[in-house]
Amino acid sequence: MFALNVNYLLMAQDFDYKFWVSIILSIAASLWAFINSKRIEKLKAYNERQIHVHKERFNKEFEIYQGLWMKVHEFESRINSVYNQIKSNVDNLTPEQYKNHSTFERGNYMGPINDSSVKILHAIEIEKPFYDRSVYNKLLILKKFIEKNSLTDSIKWQSKDLKDFLVEESISRSEINEIVEIISESIRQRTSTIEAV
Repeated sequence: MFALNVNYLLMAQDFDYKFWVSIILSIAASLWAFINSKRIEKLKAYNERQIHVHKERFNKEFEIYQGLWMKVHEFESRINSVYNQIKSNVDNLTPEQYKNHSTFERGNYMGPINDSSVKILHAIEIEKPFYDRSVYNKLLILKKFIEKNSLTDSIKWQSKDLKDFLVEESISRSEINEIVEIISESIRQRTSTIEAV
């Protein structure tokens, strides 16, 4: 009978040991899961903030490039439009009409180009901190072109002979088209590297 009691006691101790080990392990696992869930919550909150910041940055940068492109495109379109308008007018003028073509009318041709030039120069300066360096460097090429050709100075262009203007402008148009294409490609590359999340 004593042997039976010893076996019973050994079984009871073994049972108590297994029982407490399983309880301790389940408590440890619960504690580990709780700690990890807190870590996961912190990581989720951090990622949500990062995603929000990234979305805002993408939206703002995309909006800036979209506005810039509209101004650059308007500038290029106005240059081409004025060139075509002057060319058709000069081609249709008789020598007498050409001689009497007033400087006021010549100045009027440059009004839209002046406006577009001023808008672009203003956008380049005002939004300078928001442009990617590669885009900004391309914009400087356009800025130098505008300044070199005095496209914001309508008085200079009023005194130009229209035929001289056409010769100079045909050279400028091809240069502008190249510059606009370079800017377009630069904006395209930049907007493809900033992805919406």
